[in-house]
Order: sequence, then structure tokens, then C-alpha cells
Amino acid sequence: MQLPLIMLRQGPRLRVGLEIAPGKARLVMAEKTRDRLSLVAYGARSFGSLEEDASGFAEAVRDLFQSTGAPRQQVGLAFSHVFLFLRRAVLPKLPKKEAARAIRFQAEALFPVELGDLVWDASVAAEISNQTGKKVEVLLVAQHRRVVQRVLSCLEQFGLRFSFLDVEPFALYRSCLEFLPEEARAQNVLLNIGESSVSLHVYKKHLPYRYRVISLEGWSGALEEVRNSLEFWEIESRASLPKVYVTGELSADGAVLATLENYLQKKIVPADPLQGFRVPPDISGGILDNLRASYGIPLGIVLRRQWV
Repeated sequence: MQLPLIMLRQGPRLRVGLEIAPGKARLVMAEKTRDRLSLVAYGARSFGSLEEDASGFAEAVRDLFQSTGAPRQQVGLAFSHVFLFLRRAVLPKLPKKEAARAIRFQAEALFPVELGDLVWDASVAAEISNQTGKKVEVLLVAQHRRVVQRVLSCLEQFGLRFSFLDVEPFALYRSCLEFLPEEARAQNVLLNIGESSVSLHVYKKHLPYRYRVISLEGWSGALEEVRNSLEFWEIESRASLPKVYVTGELSADGAVLATLENYLQKKIVPADPLQGFRVPPDISGGILDNLRASYGIPLGIVLRRQWV
């Protein structure tokens, strides 16, 4: 099968993506060759509570970097299964300085937390032209600053330096959905099923539209929450969602997939986040299945076009 072309004109030759999930860190290292990415190394380490044992968390990640031989500079970082604010706003098309002020004003109005307590960013999702003039749709994302700072302070103690903070919905889109045919990307739903929670992602074209995290403490309750969310989004968008893509640790469990399909009455399709990579021939069987299921986020990090 011919691999899809990845246009990677910027950034280091070796790319490292690090995912911090509740109780687990995952790493992927890939090498950029001829506008493609080849998988070089991967690994995961478990840790306890970040708040109660910061040194144990730092030691787990240090061991992960040592065992994979990954460089500690120019690393892309993303958190998964954590509370993330995702908002959209429509604004008049303005000069750069005025637009920045308008976006900040919208962020202050839309986020339920003070901006000083958040790490946030915004980007133009689309330009709109109608009878009232030219407007832009802006996507705003944010995470709690204290969580980000706690992780960075732990990891910077052993020389880890990050190039950027990525966001789970963007990383998963790159690895799991971006290589679908264009006509299949109008609207998609992706479930990232972890060991303790599931994150729901709704995408319109190439951008995240909705994001939600649901605890898996009660499996039946979580399934009901997922179904209710999908029904709400179908009503809101006036469109049927005949299939749901899945990734995450539990997406490799056939019984879980069968339960999802029966309960949601949707076609359940396991995503393949490795489709944009050259994979060494000695990685096969169960190891390959685990990579596909569990490493969608760090794989999506290294697929980022702009590597600052």
C-alpha cells in the first residue's frame, strides 16, 4: 500500500511526541526522510498521582527518554483525557491588532475561568462572506495553567525542553482522520477510549467542533453519556452520523467494540494512526495492534506541520 504523502518542510530531522495521560506517559520518536516520517522508537511508562508524587512522575518520564534514546530538546507535548476548553466565535474581519483585542475579549467572555489561570490560544477556522460583510470564525482552546506548569516544572529538572504544547483533538485528527478521502471528512466523530475515561471528539472538516471527557467508572453510564452526546450533535447539525471512529487502549478489545456498536447502533471503525508512517518490518502482530490502538496522540504530535 502506498503511504500518504506528508509535507513536512520545517522542523528537526528527529521528532519526539510526548503524551501525558492520567497515570501514563507515552512517547513516539520519528525521523523525517524525504517528506515522510519513519517510526524510530516508542514506549510508555506508568506513574502514580502527579499531585502526590511529582518526583515519581518525573522519574518515569526520564526513564522513558533514556530507554528510547529520544533527544530531550524540541519535544512536542500534549495532555489527553483532561479538562479542555474548546470554544468558537464569529467576529468581523479586522486588522491584526484590532483582531487580537477582539479575540481576547471573546476569550474572556467565553471561558469560564480567568485568562490568567489558563494557557490558551486561538486560530482562524474559516472566513465568512455574506450580506453583512466579511467575518471570521475563530477557534479558541485552553487548558488550566497550573496543570501545564506543574508538568513542565517537573520535566525541566532533567533537561527536557518543549517546542510547543499540542492539543488532544488536533493530534488525534492528524493521526486518525486526516488521511481519509476529502469527501469523508465533512463531519466525523472519534472516541478515544482510555482505561479510566473516554474523550469524545466531533470534527467538522479538519477542525474540532466539540470535545468532552467522560469517566469510565460505570461502563453503562458512560455508554449512555456517549449516546446522548451523539444524539444531541446529530440534532444540532441536522445530519446523521452513521459511523464512529475509535482509538485508545480499549479500542483493541473486540468485546468493547461489539458493545459500542450494539449500544450506539453505529458502525464502529478502529482508526489507524500509523497510516502516515513507515513502520520497521520487525514490528508486527500484537505489538503493531498496540501501537495502532494506544499511540494515536504522540503519533499525531509528530505529524504536526509546523514544528517551532
